[in-house]
Amino acid sequence: MANVTSLPLLAELRTSDVPKSSRSMAPRYRYTPFFKYDDGEFYIGTWVPDDIPPHPTDTLYVLQEHEVGRPDILSYVFYKNPNLYWIILSVNDLADPFEDMKPGMLIRIPQLSRVLTWNVKIK
Repeated sequence: MANVTSLPLLAELRTSDVPKSSRSMAPRYRYTPFFKYDDGEFYIGTWVPDDIPPHPTDTLYVLQEHEVGRPDILSYVFYKNPNLYWIILSVNDLADPFEDMKPGMLIRIPQLSRVLTWNVKIK
C-alpha cells in the first residue's frame, strides 16, 4: 500500500504542491484536504461541512413528484446552476436523493450568498 502524506489545505497548495491538473475548482472542494501517495498521485480527502442553521431568508419548499431523486432540478431553479445540488442535499441531511427524497417532503433551501460564506471543518 502507498505511503500517505497529509498536505496543507487546498487554498495553500494552489501554486505549489498540487499540480493544476490534479485540483478541482468546484466550490464544494475549496476547503478539502489533498493527500499525496508515494506514487506521486494526489487524492481528495473527506470534507465535512458545518450545519447551516435555519434563517428567515431560507426558502421552505414542498418537493414535487417530478423532483424526487433530482436535486439538480431544484438547484437549477433556486441557484441557476444544477451543479450546486450538493448544497440542498447537505442542508437537508439527504444522503441518497433516490431513497431520501419523497413527494410532499418539506425541504429547506438557503440563500446561495449564505452558503458561499458558511464555515467548513476538515475532519
